[in-house]
Amino acid sequence: MHPWLKWLIWINPVQYAFEALMANEFTGLDIKCEPPYVVPNGPNASDSHQSCAIQGGTPDSLIVKGADYILTAYTYSRSHLWRNFGIIVGWFLFFVFLTMLGMEIQKPNKGGSSVTVFKRGEVPKAVEQAIEHKRPPGDEESVGREPSSPGLENDENGEKVHDIAKNTSIFTWQDVNYTIPYKGGPRKLLQGVHGYVKPGRLTAMMGASGAGYVI
Repeated sequence: MHPWLKWLIWINPVQYAFEALMANEFTGLDIKCEPPYVVPNGPNASDSHQSCAIQGGTPDSLIVKGADYILTAYTYSRSHLWRNFGIIVGWFLFFVFLTMLGMEIQKPNKGGSSVTVFKRGEVPKAVEQAIEHKRPPGDEESVGREPSSPGLENDENGEKVHDIAKNTSIFTWQDVNYTIPYKGGPRKLLQGVHGYVKPGRLTAMMGASGAGYVI
């Protein structure tokens, strides 16, 4: 790695986890040196004057402390164990926060539908007028849009798709009632419901659990 890229380890959570694991495993561990890492090495060499060529070794000793090895080879220390653990927890919380922030500011995909159901006698005048004129109230999608040619549609790439029938009719309903048989007598689930559905959208009117449903 080039020296000017050394700073990347400080923004890498894996580096903190690796240092913590290395410190936890090597601290308290004695590494016995074996040939060819023993110097000087030969038939007449004395053990009391031999040293280990492994990083962290001390003169006149064939035993290397694990803590000295990771400190010399990697600059890792047991004293950084809990510091690194706290940094890893901090990184985790930071990434969770970024995920939550991204989910909040991300715009939903275009499309979807919703239907508002009003009680009988409480329908706003704008909705009643829209039902009479077969047009949904507040339809921003139709404002400023150029009329398209019949039989033509735009796909996701903006290219024209031919020979596709387009339904522009709006399905509306008024005073819809729905009754189901029930022990002790029938029960009415829908009573005088008004509403509309724009073309190409699926709408479901559902009741509480066990009440049944109508689509």
